[in-house]
Amino acid sequence: MFHTTVARAANRGARVFLLLLLPAFAAACTTTGSGPGTSANAPWPMLSYYQDMYGEIEDNGIVIPAVDVTKIDRQYLRQMVDYPTSEPVGTIVIDPGNRFLYLVMENGKAMRYGIGVAKAGLEYEGDGVIGRKAEWPNWAPT
Repeated sequence: MFHTTVARAANRGARVFLLLLLPAFAAACTTTGSGPGTSANAPWPMLSYYQDMYGEIEDNGIVIPAVDVTKIDRQYLRQMVDYPTSEPVGTIVIDPGNRFLYLVMENGKAMRYGIGVAKAGLEYEGDGVIGRKAEWPNWAPT
């Protein structure tokens, strides 16, 4: 089941990667511009793409409200990135110092997500194992 999810994510990832390249080509035609993480007032060709991605959805009867992506630093939005690693495809790598989570994909790529990291997460080092996976698991901070 996990491998199927990774395969689906990889296919979506390829589409995301291509969509992310479009603004880069357009930006190459100008002499000035803004990159990710710049002013919220700067023109942003990907805005509608991310509004759709982070729009309201329903999952198993639970409504997840839309996120106002204009209030998020663009570097923390989900995006395909170059990520050369020796980790196998499907591995999740967390970089707490930079507040990113990477889902390792094929061909030196990863899907990168911005994350929040608490004090305990900043102090943790080493490998971890996901002991149990569940849809909508119960969780409480410790």
